[in-house]
Amino acid sequence: MATRTLHHGAVQGAVLVVHGDITMLTAHAVAYSTDWSLSEGGQLTRAFESGFAGFEDRYAELRGRHRPRSLEPGAAFWIPLGDHMPHGIVVTVAAAGRRPRAERARLATLGALRCACDSLAREGVKKPWTIALPCFLAGDGGARHDRVTVAEPQVEAALGFVRDEPDVDVAFVAYTEANYQVWLEARRRVRARLGVVAEGSEPDERLVAAVARGECVVFAGSGLSLGSGLPGWSALIDELADTLGVPSEDRRGDLDYLLDLAQWYRNEGLRPSIEERVRRTFTAESAGARPTVAHYLLASLPARYYVTTNYDDLLETALRGLRRHALGVVAETDVARTGSPDGCYVVKFHGCAQSPSDIVLSRDDYDGFFRRRPAMALLLEGLLLNQSFLFVGYGLRDPDFRQIWSRIAAMLEGAKRPAFATTFESPPRHGQTQWARHGLHLSPIDGATAADKARKLDRFLDRLADLVARDPHLVLADDVDVAFSQPFADLRKRMLDMLGDLATSCSHAPSASRTEVLALADTLRFFVDHGWRGAMPGHVAGLFGSLALHRELTKEERRDLLVSAMRHTESREEAEKLRRRIEDVDK
Repeated sequence: MATRTLHHGAVQGAVLVVHGDITMLTAHAVAYSTDWSLSEGGQLTRAFESGFAGFEDRYAELRGRHRPRSLEPGAAFWIPLGDHMPHGIVVTVAAAGRRPRAERARLATLGALRCACDSLAREGVKKPWTIALPCFLAGDGGARHDRVTVAEPQVEAALGFVRDEPDVDVAFVAYTEANYQVWLEARRRVRARLGVVAEGSEPDERLVAAVARGECVVFAGSGLSLGSGLPGWSALIDELADTLGVPSEDRRGDLDYLLDLAQWYRNEGLRPSIEERVRRTFTAESAGARPTVAHYLLASLPARYYVTTNYDDLLETALRGLRRHALGVVAETDVARTGSPDGCYVVKFHGCAQSPSDIVLSRDDYDGFFRRRPAMALLLEGLLLNQSFLFVGYGLRDPDFRQIWSRIAAMLEGAKRPAFATTFESPPRHGQTQWARHGLHLSPIDGATAADKARKLDRFLDRLADLVARDPHLVLADDVDVAFSQPFADLRKRMLDMLGDLATSCSHAPSASRTEVLALADTLRFFVDHGWRGAMPGHVAGLFGSLALHRELTKEERRDLLVSAMRHTESREEAEKLRRRIEDVDK
């Protein structure tokens, strides 16, 4: 099969759809949705107050400067945050006036985008820009049961905007799985209606099939965290080189050079230790770093295993933003925790900045890695038997990649499973063919600058996420108008009619048997996975939570139900409560 290369030429603006937490996303500007009264106190307000230092005071100042009742949909105000990303918050009025909801949604989108671009330009922020928007009017105060009506005009307005602003990408960030599915569907419909073709080629169909079946391991390298706000390898290299007295003209920026430099540093027994330097450099919290769009797009894939050689915790943060229960696998003893069928796992081959005792960095660390960590090596080999691998953020010449690839290349032939890799390099055709012979199929991502390549990687992952999130996910959604055939339409109506009885049965779980509770859970998952989201916010999460109270459940069954409840909650506060309940069960 021919290698697929992404679109060549200038990068155009794109409209992306991302599942995650907008307050924990790397973007140049982030929009906040409010009503004509500039009200406060809702879940979004609390999330912004905890996510952005100073937002509470500046929002109070904003309310004091404006007469709320005069505000119209699309009115937008800039709250600057400084030189780091995001550079500012766009307070956007969405719920106001008597205009139709679709028109209010369109005006809010355009108002937020214009205000963000004008403000970023005024502050001298270098392009290209990523502007993150919430799903305007998707909650109870808007169009909770008529989301497509407000989603389509938002997507259409954003597509028109980026057509005229090629250096701007717009990311709609959906907090709930239901809104994510609706905004994806809205984008498909608008693109089809307008004849808009997504930039870039299609991902390899074998990769799409493996991801859709849940049979793909995501392998993440350092390139994934570019643009997140972390200092990166160069800062660590400079620290070590300064301490060792290496002249600037003798320094290099490649990882292979860093291995030898780190080994020299270890041999000298210098302080602070390499582990302490890694902790200082790659702890996202201390650096103010947030996951990128690429992190969230990968976290939205139906993968159970995320393997990384990065020290940062950005993947874990992105998974937490999707309310996925991610277990860290750092030490050899953690490998035994990967047998459970619920949740997902972040396997950190080279250690974690949060737990620096297991850091792998120097030449000796690399060369003896698999020998000293046999459980990690066995886990890797076991995954190869049943999973395809997707490498993201690696260079083909990186020691990280070469080390891992040398271990698995021979096993791939026996497993008969292809592996895939995005790469910012552009190997010649014969080079791509050579990699394919060894089972690795490349998707080269071209671009004149690092920023261009990062934007094209976002488009590739966005397309992959869209393809694996296809129907039948929305056939039971109450606000998605699909032309079903009459026999199925009748069946669909009967299924929706029985949901009241299902909800009642779930709420009476304590009086049911364990077998009945597990059967109810499986039935509930079927309906939820096909678009049903309950009569009110938190309904689905509450039903899973009720089932989890049954006394006869095993620890694993209870955790599984709580994980499902956390995934479907629409409240950040409730998500944290459920996370604590899961931790209590694990103890």
